[in-house]
Amino acid sequence: MLLLLAMAEEKQILLDRKVLSLDLESVREFAIQVKVEKSDLEGKGKLDIIRVIRRKAEDSVSKLHGDDQIEYLDGLMIHLGPPPLERMEDKYGDPETEMKEKLDKLKTTD
Repeated sequence: MLLLLAMAEEKQILLDRKVLSLDLESVREFAIQVKVEKSDLEGKGKLDIIRVIRRKAEDSVSKLHGDDQIEYLDGLMIHLGPPPLERMEDKYGDPETEMKEKLDKLKTTD
């Protein structure tokens, strides 16, 4: 049981990271998918909307048990798509820059 709780907490943290990486319009769209009322979003900035989403998710998770919590959180994350690619350019390089460099090199050899 403790393992499932820990997994659910990790999923909530990952969900928070994904939501925080979104722009304001995407946060609004996600809030609607999570069934937050549009009236609860009016006049609110990104941080306020994220708080509403978090409360909604926490309330829903607290009503579920075990695997149902994880399934619910996984379902929310599916709406957000794959995790953001943080610092991938540092690790693997920027493919666009590499292509430009190759093209420049080819131009100079002609």
